[in-house]
Amino acid sequence: MSIPAILLMNFYQIPMIGADICGFDGNTTTTLCNRWMQLGAFYPFSRNHNSDDTIEQDPVAMGDLVIKSSKRALTIRYWLLPYLYTLFFRAHKFGETVARPLFFEYSNDSATYDIDTQYLWGSCLMIIPVLEDDKTEISAYLPRGLWYNFYTKESVFALGKYYTMNAPLDTIPLMIRGGFILPAQKPANTTTNSRKNNFELLITLDHMNEAKGELYWDDGDSLDSFEKKQFVWSVFVIKNNTLSTTKATESSFHEKMILDKIQIWGIISNISRVSLNNHEIQFKYNIKENVIKMMMKYIKIVFKTN
Repeated sequence: MSIPAILLMNFYQIPMIGADICGFDGNTTTTLCNRWMQLGAFYPFSRNHNSDDTIEQDPVAMGDLVIKSSKRALTIRYWLLPYLYTLFFRAHKFGETVARPLFFEYSNDSATYDIDTQYLWGSCLMIIPVLEDDKTEISAYLPRGLWYNFYTKESVFALGKYYTMNAPLDTIPLMIRGGFILPAQKPANTTTNSRKNNFELLITLDHMNEAKGELYWDDGDSLDSFEKKQFVWSVFVIKNNTLSTTKATESSFHEKMILDKIQIWGIISNISRVSLNNHEIQFKYNIKENVIKMMMKYIKIVFKTN
């Protein structure tokens, strides 16, 4: 019931919401806690919490499988914190949802209307939790369009039907919708340390080889950053084989922000040259995955706001 409740609270513009992962009252089990930690990593508010008269249920107390599952899922969460932070900004500014039912994005697809066992972060990251014991496959609905497997980078042009997906015991299935740009950041052990790391962009092209996204970033503590215009709000667009960025509004932000990695999924033609402001840069193209990666090891892009 936690997923429908979280989606409902987002309807009411209460996006910072999450259940007590692994349950509050009563003793959990390894099987339950394993899959719940995977799901809970993608609650907007993620916290393992229980009563003082139950067994310990932190991942270490639950054993190696839960440790491995938790670390894998939470590392993805921390990697995507810039994307999640941007979603919370949009919830604050525009009243949008963070955790989002499929029908919000696919209102013309009646098959999405009663789906409450999978959901989206924003418009493009689909979370597909395993909600039954001992299952290593799951049937998930993919609305019509291009989707990418988060782990394998394989793409599928979905036809608006259910697909069977692999779901190993230590992995929660995730799909990314084509046509979007997700800001990310190398994860650290805390959010304080994570935000000191360089930024990345994950670009998943749609069938037109286009994508869009944005990043909102401020100091992470102040309550009036937006009112004082002390932030970065960048809009990214890829079109005609060109990635461009613009400022959504005038602002000023003095923390150093460096973009040093870009990966683009869905490249189906050979790449001979990549340039940054008319200067060629190094890249790696994986023809099997249809992915291009640019590591700006010697050329770093610094976000400037003034």
